[in-house]
Amino acid sequence: MFIASTALRTVTRAIAGVVVMSALTWGTAAAVRDALPLPACATEDQVTDCYWDAQTRSNGAGRSFEVRDGVVFYADGETVAIPASELEGVTR
Repeated sequence: MFIASTALRTVTRAIAGVVVMSALTWGTAAAVRDALPLPACATEDQVTDCYWDAQTRSNGAGRSFEVRDGVVFYADGETVAIPASELEGVTR
């Protein structure tokens, strides 16, 4: 019984490793990166990766958003690309 359960764990780990590697190979590395926490934005117009919590920052009347790779993702579902001219010289 112990040998069978050890073999099953080994096979399960191998399958999980293949699934992770396949996911990373097929372009979901961005999804893995997107799951990582972002730092808070220092200002509402920051263009590097960060999040803005409108309820706790500024006057509390704005919209919450995340900035990832030059794209702003608003909490209400709107997505806006940051113009390239604003990203010139920005290190991400």
